[in-house]
Amino acid sequence: MNEQCLTEKQRCEQCSFICSDRGRERPGKCSRYTCHTAPILISCIRPGSIGPMFGEHWHEQMQILYFKQGDISIHCNGNTYDLHAGDALIVNSNEIHYGTSHSLPALYYIFKIDFHELFLHLPPVKKSDPVARLQENRVFFENKINGDQFFTNQIEDILAECHQQTPEQELAIQAGVYRLLVHLLRTYQKKILPGEKTCLIHSFDQLRHVLQYMDQNYTENISLDDLSSLANMSPQHFCRLFKK
Repeated sequence: MNEQCLTEKQRCEQCSFICSDRGRERPGKCSRYTCHTAPILISCIRPGSIGPMFGEHWHEQMQILYFKQGDISIHCNGNTYDLHAGDALIVNSNEIHYGTSHSLPALYYIFKIDFHELFLHLPPVKKSDPVARLQENRVFFENKINGDQFFTNQIEDILAECHQQTPEQELAIQAGVYRLLVHLLRTYQKKILPGEKTCLIHSFDQLRHVLQYMDQNYTENISLDDLSSLANMSPQHFCRLFKK
């Protein structure tokens, strides 16, 4: 096996998504495709079986999940959302979520947006500016979106641009994302965290590996020293941070 095939095999084995190609001899033929501009990553997901699609996880960036086919449940931040064709789900920063497919075929898209990259060319802004709030992951939106024709049209236009392969593609996709964000801010904005809460978000990121370790080893005898060492903190500082 050459180096490229080995890389594809390792990438497939480490992938958190459960698709129809897992475990096959040619993992490079994944049921996903990716359209990637500098600040925006769009992935197409086709679950290969009924049941779990991905396990519990969270991420710093907000994500938009847009559903085209099938019946899917996403468990997000303690709530369960049943989603069908035309529905969308906003996964806000650091919201724990996992998904289950109830029917085949199923198809959905994931939009990952890096706000720092997206607004990199803009001049410095005030802390109260929507751009600053987005960059600091302080804006939280309503999770489920359905029956919103403007939102659906913007998503479909962005997906159509993914297939254009023209010199203007990246500019067109970013323009579509700008329109989408303005609509979300005006229509689905739920709450804004105060500036001091950003410190808590960064602290949560510090504990990411600790929480993953606890989730994977909860049947074992885990000590405070083990966890504080994993977080590179003193036991006292770890306890204060974990309590927050």
